[in-house]
Amino acid sequence: MAAFLTVSFNYPLTQHLIYGFAKYLFGYGRLSDAIVNISYLLVLSFSLASIVKMARGSNLAAALAVFIVNCYPWVALFSHTQMLDFGHITLSALAFYAMIKWSLCRSWPNALFMALAVAMGATAKQAAMVFLVVPCLLLLIDAIRAKSKTHITQMLLTGLSTLTALLLWVIPNKESLTAWKNYYVPQATQSSSYLEVLNHHLWSYVSSSPHFMSLPLPLAVCSDKSKTTVWH
Repeated sequence: MAAFLTVSFNYPLTQHLIYGFAKYLFGYGRLSDAIVNISYLLVLSFSLASIVKMARGSNLAAALAVFIVNCYPWVALFSHTQMLDFGHITLSALAFYAMIKWSLCRSWPNALFMALAVAMGATAKQAAMVFLVVPCLLLLIDAIRAKSKTHITQMLLTGLSTLTALLLWVIPNKESLTAWKNYYVPQATQSSSYLEVLNHHLWSYVSSSPHFMSLPLPLAVCSDKSKTTVWH
């Protein structure tokens, strides 16, 4: 167990477990990796389509959402490699689906599903939790405003499961992670403050998004906007 928890200090354990289990079932080689990527693709498509349907979108809108996401060249690239990025995209989408599903029907089965999905999404990569913190906090605030002890408990369960999953990575690898931080942080911030570095990376994400689009994607977006303009 100790060897598994420290298999790679750079990354949490979730995707190591997924890929490792696939190799246990199907053996080493491209087959097991391809099966994982196909599974990720199915989960990603299902999560996106389900989110659209829960927003009362049509079947066509759900299909279009899946099409648009898969038109991103980086998504297509990651779906054919064994890097962790495709799993990050998929598990984040699954977490969002689970949170929306719970917000619409706050039952205990949905809460347990959300707790598992958010824990997996937050440990897909090092900083994956950043994309899920705000939605989770908003759901917690909503539960507090509603003064529902059951809903607050369900959200706290989600937080506890996620924290446990993160600690299973951080605690056994604390020494290695600390050494990496001491090496990297001074280089990243030697000419800028933490806020400037954050702003730089955030702007890089936002400004580069159009460059990641393949031709069908902006055409689909423009087509959707033109239809919206006509209807209004």
